[in-house]
Amino acid sequence: MIKLTRQELWRSLRALTLLDMILAPKDGRHHPVMDASCKDGQNRFVLDSSSGRLWVIFTDDAVVIRGCGRSSEDTEDPSALLFKDMPEGLLTLFDEAQRRETTFCMWQTEGVWHQNKTESDGGEAELMGYIFTSADRMQAWAEEHYGRKLDDKIMKKLFDKAMLTADEMKALSPECRPREVMAEFFSRTVSGR
Repeated sequence: MIKLTRQELWRSLRALTLLDMILAPKDGRHHPVMDASCKDGQNRFVLDSSSGRLWVIFTDDAVVIRGCGRSSEDTEDPSALLFKDMPEGLLTLFDEAQRRETTFCMWQTEGVWHQNKTESDGGEAELMGYIFTSADRMQAWAEEHYGRKLDDKIMKKLFDKAMLTADEMKALSPECRPREVMAEFFSRTVSGR
């Protein structure tokens, strides 16, 4: 189960979202891994990888992480167990089809994480590996994924603050357009959950 606080998780996902916007411009050469949006007072981060999809939803007083691993066995529907004891207000975030396709789920209320496990990990280990707990882990993943060496100091700042200057963005990716990146970043995420 995840060990990050709400703020640490928020910062980690914003850092990965910004990094993805800098290194995977909308030019068709790279597949973005992260998508972020703000809707109905909720911040949503969606990670799409070859392993499956991971949704992280921040509400005013809770966080929900829902995953759909692509390699999980399609045996019986585990959703009744996965969502057992989830507060009703959080259950309403998902319709029946979304609950059925879920292969793992966890939520945080009042600073405490909750999760009901099934026999299969449902792709959890691989998908949760995208939630980075250190700048070094995020940098190692990014250098492999994007196929380029990244500056240690800039990556540390990005992980710690989820923010970079225009010059730092250009140092990571010379083809980056910092004003466009920041306009999109701020339109899709709100600061300070």
